[in-house]
Amino acid sequence: MQFAKRNLDILNKVFLENKYSDIEGSISEIIKEMIKEQEAKIITPINDKMYFNLLIFYSLQLFRTKKMISAAQQKIEKLTLVRGDVEIELDNCQKETFLKCMLYIMSFQFALKIEKECFSIKIHKNHTKINYITSDSPAIYHNDGAIAAMPLSPRLFVNFSLNKNTNAIPPTRIQFEIVDIYDPEKIKITNRLVHEFSNNFLFAKKNVDLKLNL
Repeated sequence: MQFAKRNLDILNKVFLENKYSDIEGSISEIIKEMIKEQEAKIITPINDKMYFNLLIFYSLQLFRTKKMISAAQQKIEKLTLVRGDVEIELDNCQKETFLKCMLYIMSFQFALKIEKECFSIKIHKNHTKINYITSDSPAIYHNDGAIAAMPLSPRLFVNFSLNKNTNAIPPTRIQFEIVDIYDPEKIKITNRLVHEFSNNFLFAKKNVDLKLNL
């Protein structure tokens, strides 16, 4: 029992933290480059490398949230470690560690799934005095799974449109569009969505960005 617990603790404290750190470190550089290009006045289409790294970044953010862990815990009520004739039921702490590892793997599977379903990417470029906010759960997945979105910076918000029709033929070329936003009310609507999907914390560049009343 102690051996199993010790190994699960190692997975949680060392493996997962290192993996998230390594991947997010490498991806963040690509995301920073993309943000710099998209915030410029000249429109630059996203290349394949940026596109897939953006999908991975989104999926990692989505699957590491407390909401996703709670949903997995509700669906999987009990986990049992079987070794020969010995069966050991994992306690809540061990179960949570196992589920985190499972969700880590599933995040990459989900990124591949979105890649097949995505037919349109819209990057909303904010030209107002109000900034996009973000949260401790920035990845948004709504409208029955037809929309995947997240804030990238105070000036940028990305939206992936997904085709849930499994019989549909995947597009040979994904539509890429820059949407210039000059209406502050539209920024507030998006920020309210970010707030709705948040867990405990919101992050804003200025206090005025947190005023979500329309």
